[in-house]
Amino acid sequence: PAVAALIEAYGNEQRADVRRELLFTLGHIGPAAQEATDIAIEGCCNDDKGSSYASMYVLGQLGPQAMRAKDALKAHLDSDDRYHAATAAWALAMIDPGDPDLISKGVPLFVETLDSENPNVRREAAVALGKLGQPAKSALPALKKATGDKNPEAAKAATAAIKIIQGG
Repeated sequence: PAVAALIEAYGNEQRADVRRELLFTLGHIGPAAQEATDIAIEGCCNDDKGSSYASMYVLGQLGPQAMRAKDALKAHLDSDDRYHAATAAWALAMIDPGDPDLISKGVPLFVETLDSENPNVRREAAVALGKLGQPAKSALPALKKATGDKNPEAAKAATAAIKIIQGG
């Protein structure tokens, strides 16, 4: 009942900041919020970047249950806004880490975002590279550098990604 209520509130809300928070709440619920897939797919193309990011977050948190969102997310992989493209790639990595488009376009995006000013972005880039596994081996030099990240969570994620990519 909570997911349905959140979706209803999202549909009735006009303020972009509140709609974003409703999306993030749905994302935190994870796969149990599968009913939110359609609004999240629609939200990926929202003019409000924050809502678009939140929608991609929801889809990533839904994981493989959001498989039908792949085309909507792939449409953003070539965005001039590199953070937007990386967010779409992150969601795709959580949904279908073996997708060939994700491997070819996502790995360079994740390597680029390992240098983000935001430690959460750096951590999630490393997590996504680990999720891709061996096909992300070209990211190993950047991940090795990231093991020295001043943020312990980002450094730990880089170390874990290296182990996964190297098959350990």
